[in-house]
Amino acid sequence: MSDTSRPAAISIMLHRLPLFTQRAFTLVDLLVVIVIIAILSDILIPTVSRTRSSAQNVKCTSNLRQLGTVFHLHATDHNGQLTHHITSRHEGSL
Repeated sequence: MSDTSRPAAISIMLHRLPLFTQRAFTLVDLLVVIVIIAILSDILIPTVSRTRSSAQNVKCTSNLRQLGTVFHLHATDHNGQLTHHITSRHEGSL
């Protein structure tokens, strides 16, 4: 079978170059990637810090709410008193 009897599409496919003939990364390519990563990390680090701060605020607010609930329940069970009157045999010490 000669090349003249083949369809044009098959002839083009047979004469294609291998897929891995591209050149390797250059130093400039690697430096560009490093710079992009540095810029993204500069953007991301303050965001993570703000998120941690916000999480700490939510945690503190939740703890305060729980304490308020405990004090309210205790006062409800003890005639509106938050603490009991503590007496001891020794004056000035518990």
